Amino acid sequence: MKKQTYIFILLMFNMHLLLAQNWKDSLSAGQQAFQDKQYSEAFRMFKHAQELAPKGVDIKELMNQAAYKGKNYGEAVKGYSEASKQAKTDEAKTTANYNLGNAQFKNKDVDAAIESYKNALRADPTNQQARYNLAYAMNKKNQNDKNKNDQNKNDQNKNDQNKNQDQNKGDGDPNKNKPQPNDPNKGNEGNNKNPQPQPDQLSQDQTDRLLDAMAKSDQNAQKKLDKSKDTLKAILNTKKKDW
Repeated sequence: MKKQTYIFILLMFNMHLLLAQNWKDSLSAGQQAFQDKQYSEAFRMFKHAQELAPKGVDIKELMNQAAYKGKNYGEAVKGYSEASKQAKTDEAKTTANYNLGNAQFKNKDVDAAIESYKNALRADPTNQQARYNLAYAMNKKNQNDKNKNDQNKNDQNKNDQNKNQDQNKGDGDPNKNKPQPNDPNKGNEGNNKNPQPQPDQLSQDQTDRLLDAMAKSDQNAQKKLDKSKDTLKAILNTKKKDW
């Protein structure tokens, strides 16, 4: 009986050593793949190492970096989102939300990226990288909104032109096949405007204007919230009054 117990303990000990070696081997392989810029393989090895690692060993930051570098932005967003929720210190919150914003921006979720950069600055208002990226993302959102509006106008103009063509078919107008003069005031809004290229950099002046507008918006929202709280307090005090 003692011999069987000893063999069992020995097997468990050897299995423990094997698992420990496996997660370390996976970690080492992931680090090598990362250095070789094989980021997809690095992410896979880091993930495997995390699954085998003992409690308390955290390799998630390496996983997130490999996912981002490998352009697997969906996984990067999930990883950094979890990191932002678990962050305890202001420094950790700033770093996690900044990285999350970058991953969301690369994943073409500009609105979410803006909110993450704001969260990074709420934890550390002096972070210049988050400050610049927030302004850049806000500028990108403005461009996207403008392009969407321009596209909607163009689509509407095309629809109007198609309707006019349908109405003019078979109406017996002898001049219908003759070339008509262009109306400079109809259907050409914005046609002379060249599309603006996406800037590689924002000037300090542009950055400040965008951030000032964001700060003003936040202040107005806070004032409304404070006013709502005051109104609620007044109602509660009225209900408590002994008539």
